[in-house]
Amino acid sequence: MASLSKAVRTTWGNTQKGVAFIERNAFVFNMTSFAVMIVLAVVYIAQVNASVAKGYVLRDIENNIQDLTLQNQQLQGDTRSLQSLDHVSGAVKLLGMVAAEQPVYIKSIELP
Repeated sequence: MASLSKAVRTTWGNTQKGVAFIERNAFVFNMTSFAVMIVLAVVYIAQVNASVAKGYVLRDIENNIQDLTLQNQQLQGDTRSLQSLDHVSGAVKLLGMVAAEQPVYIKSIELP
């Protein structure tokens, strides 16, 4: 039983020493805690600001992609209309081309 009471007195004494130390240095602990909170708040604001800035850049890029996609679709439509048989037939007449008659094939000479 003696060892138990000794342990309780030692623990109680250490606790009292810790409480006294905290009471003596309460101002330092408060200022340190306040400084840590200020630093964390500044880091949080900087991180949120960086995220918002990246969001704006991402939105601009998405808008650019939509514009380019629309332009690409319009150009593909123009290409299809220019490659259509009606357009090519009209261009042939405007350029004065005539239909090919019987093709003549050339035989190649075999070299020794």
